[in-house]
Amino acid sequence: MIQQGLLTDANGEKITDMKDAGITFTETFSQGIDRLINAMKDFFGGVKTGVADAVNSVGNLRDTINSVPRDYTFNAHWNVDEPRRPDFGGEQAAGGDYYVTRPTMFIAGEVPGGERVSFSGVGRGAMSDAAVKELRGLRDDINYKLPALFRNAAESLVVR
Repeated sequence: MIQQGLLTDANGEKITDMKDAGITFTETFSQGIDRLINAMKDFFGGVKTGVADAVNSVGNLRDTINSVPRDYTFNAHWNVDEPRRPDFGGEQAAGGDYYVTRPTMFIAGEVPGGERVSFSGVGRGAMSDAAVKELRGLRDDINYKLPALFRNAAESLVVR
């Protein structure tokens, strides 16, 4: 704008030289870039130092924790309610079938030669897997084979 003669002061006079008009800059562009670079070096140097200090602090913390004694001797006193003892179901050599609703102890195997013991879980019967399989087989025989047997027997009785 100075070169084109378009820049004027408050009185309307053309400004031909910025210095004469009282406009000065404290540093050149190169000086400003150098100052910016130095500020960045200071900043990142501080970050680097901060990270190094943090790493050293972790090492010091580890050493401090490792220096804490591992064994302590002390006296402790507390009260504990008497534990609920299970009922006693007794010896089972004579057999038995029970429904229990709380822990119950039984003695099994106290007779020479041993004895068979069977416990079922909640909501399950006392039948063995083999017995259940056998009953399912009988059910299938009744549902599928028996009707065919009756049909064949009936057909053999019909006079043709």
